[in-house]
Amino acid sequence: MIEVKSKLQPLGPRWTMHRPDVPEADLFVLDELSFRKGMAGPSTPGFLLTYYVLEDRVTGRWFLARLDELAVAPKARLDRLGSSGGAKGKLLFNLSDFRQLANPAVDLRASIAGDTATRPWDGSGCLLLGSGTVPTV
Repeated sequence: MIEVKSKLQPLGPRWTMHRPDVPEADLFVLDELSFRKGMAGPSTPGFLLTYYVLEDRVTGRWFLARLDELAVAPKARLDRLGSSGGAKGKLLFNLSDFRQLANPAVDLRASIAGDTATRPWDGSGCLLLGSGTVPTV
């Protein structure tokens, strides 16, 4: 499952003061409700991975973050008052913590295919010492 989120304008001091360690150009605000719904699990059976494509329209950059990467990335959380007067949770991330997509149409497909089709166990040091095969048990 892929969800696209966009940064439409530069962020002012009311945002940057919460992540002084991150340059404004790399600061990205994500709605906490969107993140929490993703963490609750996909609504469509069969989708194991959720990706967020983070579009920075200010600089023309695109980034790809899996939901699990967002969960463990450094972030700040704050409440912003909505138009109805209720608090809305916001999460502030550093875009440079995620994979930048030079050509989103091509890189997105390649990145997802790489995540879902790699077999890290094939490069195990144990296999390299032996015959290169694992006996069937």
